[in-house]
This record gives sequence, C-alpha cells and structure tokens, in this order.
Amino acid sequence: MRTSLTEIAQIDNYLQGRLGIAAKLLFEARMLLNPPLIASVKLQKTISEVIFLHGRKQLRQEIVAIDHKLFTAANKAAFRAEIDQIFNQDK
Repeated sequence: MRTSLTEIAQIDNYLQGRLGIAAKLLFEARMLLNPPLIASVKLQKTISEVIFLHGRKQLRQEIVAIDHKLFTAANKAAFRAEIDQIFNQDK
C-alpha cells in the first residue's frame, strides 16, 4: 500500500519528537494495531539516517576541498602564515 503524504508527515513528526504526549500515545497505539505502519516507521527512520549520513559525507568533502584550496594554493601563502601565527602563538 502506498503511504500517504499525511502519514509520512505523522511518521516524521513522531521520529523527530514533535508530537505532544497524547498524539504520541495515539500514534504508538496505531502502530500496535497496524504492523505495516511499524514497517513504514522503520523504513522512514532508516531513510532519514542515510540522508543524514550522506549530508555529513558531502559536507566533509566540501570542507576538505576548501582546506585544500586555501592551504595548497601558491597565492594563499600570506593567509597560511597568518593562520599558522594565530594557532602557534603559545608555542
């Protein structure tokens, strides 16, 4: 069965902890009575985790690219020296 957008939003709110106490209890009762809903919740949780990890990986790659650009380019020598001076003041 195709999951409706409303159900996806409800699952997301549940997973993100945005439901009030009564709404959370009602949603958990619905899960007990509806095994396919449990499967949908597990799947959406897995999807959210994969998206989060992909975002972290992409951000890390962007940071590495910026670091490489700033600290290896010949025309950035003055910048590198200034950064080295800031972080090596106590040494």
